[in-house]
Amino acid sequence: MTKQKHSTNDVTHFSPVHHHMNLLYQQMSLFIDLKPTLQNEAFTALLCRITSQNLKILGRKSQTRLSFAIRRSLCTKCLVPLQLSGKIRVRKRRIRLSCVLCNHQSTISYPINKWRVSYSESVLPDSFCCNETIEKSNNE
Repeated sequence: MTKQKHSTNDVTHFSPVHHHMNLLYQQMSLFIDLKPTLQNEAFTALLCRITSQNLKILGRKSQTRLSFAIRRSLCTKCLVPLQLSGKIRVRKRRIRLSCVLCNHQSTISYPINKWRVSYSESVLPDSFCCNETIEKSNNE
């Protein structure tokens, strides 16, 4: 008996746990996008909190890590998704995000002068900060 070779054309298959976690995250993002009124704001926050707790419990029980994007998009104090309409402060070496519900501030740090363009075609060629990046990509 020989080992079977895996073809490189195989599509990655996700487990049912990953699909369930994806569904919970989509539900949470739909709840937070509802138009807030005084009556349903607390209820929406409660739904988001329960859904995110279920998401964390499911990940813990199935020994599956949450993706980095999901972890970063949740408030660490109240477990509600951070909204883009919230308060954001950009500083020299960090970005400070504030939660709309509990005003908890979380910090995303990044090293100074390490910013790189993801898509070089979206940057104008005569832009001052990206001339070196474009020249390097053209040389390769």
